[in-house]
Amino acid sequence: MHPQGRPWVIPSTAMFELLRNTGMKQRLAWVLVVLLSAAWGVPLWLVVPLALVPFAAPALRSLRRRARRRPTVLLHGTVEPPTERHAYKPPTTVPALLAALELAQAGAVEPRADGANVTLKEGGWASFTAALPERVTQSTLALQGTSVAALALLCDALARELGPMRLDVDGVQVVIDGTRPHGLLLRDVSQAMEARVRRPPPPSKSPPPGLLH
Repeated sequence: MHPQGRPWVIPSTAMFELLRNTGMKQRLAWVLVVLLSAAWGVPLWLVVPLALVPFAAPALRSLRRRARRRPTVLLHGTVEPPTERHAYKPPTTVPALLAALELAQAGAVEPRADGANVTLKEGGWASFTAALPERVTQSTLALQGTSVAALALLCDALARELGPMRLDVDGVQVVIDGTRPHGLLLRDVSQAMEARVRRPPPPSKSPPPGLLH
C-alpha cells in the first residue's frame, strides 16, 4: 500500500501513460479510465456512459462512413434559347462563366477547367460542364444538380454570359433571363413543377391491325 493510503493512483496513472505512449488500443485506455473513475468514487451514472463509449464509437463511425458513401440523386438539365430571337449569341468561355458566378454571388464556387461545382446559398448543389471550354454556348453545356430549383439558380447566374434560356429538367421547363428576383424565380420553378404533374400523359398508340390476334 502507498504510504499515503492511495495505492491505485501512481500505478494506474503510469499504466495510462504507457497505454497512450505505446499506441495500444483506445478501448483499453477507456476501460482503464472507467476503472480509475470507480476507484476514485465517481458516481455510477457517470461511469456507465464512459464504459459504453468504446463500444458505441465504432458503430457511429460505420454509420458516418455509410452516410458518406450514400449516393445523392442528381437531376440533369439542358438549356436552349427560349425564342428564335435569342437563338444566336456569340460563344463565351468557362473563365467568363466563373466570373459571372462570382459576380452573382450564387454561392461557394469550386472551379474546374471545364466548368464548376456550386454550393448555392439558397441550399442545394449544382454544376455545369462545358464540352468546349473556350467556345461555350447553351447547347454545349451539361447541367446537373440536387433539384430543379438548384439548377434554375445556377442558370440564373450563368444567364449574364449565356443570355436568356429555357431550362428543361425531365419535362419541367422554366424560362430564365437573369433579371428576376430569386423569390419570383423559385415561384416560377414551383409552378412549372406543378404544371408538369398535372400534364396528362401522352395517348398510347394503338397497335397496328393484325397484331391483336
